[in-house]
Amino acid sequence: MTDHELALAELGIEALNASLAGLGYPPVGVSPDVRMADPIVGEIPNAVVERLGVAPLRLVFGRDLDIWVGPYSEVVGAPVSEETRVRVEGLITRVLRSEVLCQYGRKSVELMLRLPDQDPWLRLKVRGAGREPMLESRYEPYARR
Repeated sequence: MTDHELALAELGIEALNASLAGLGYPPVGVSPDVRMADPIVGEIPNAVVERLGVAPLRLVFGRDLDIWVGPYSEVVGAPVSEETRVRVEGLITRVLRSEVLCQYGRKSVELMLRLPDQDPWLRLKVRGAGREPMLESRYEPYARR
């Protein structure tokens, strides 16, 4: 990673920690549910959210923030910069407050993220996802606020 990419990754991690703090949770490394993970590609840092009943999330920090739900990459993506750090924090907060719904078709899977008691704010259809379910049909939000 270049120095610029490393600085953007640090901004993304700061946004995650600010989001966690705003929701009343401890930061990465202190929270038992959120930890830094080994890089997936090269040196790109990423954090995982793992808690029973909550969709497995991976936040990949680079020039762009990519949020994965389970094995499905780039479910949510946003460019990171000093100007967009607050927007990235808001996006992370929205994901952490959303329940995740998963519907399997014959040749695709549809992922939906929605805030409780609202219509989905994100729908993503992944084609060629296979027939074997990799995710449960419904997950509770990580944060209830």
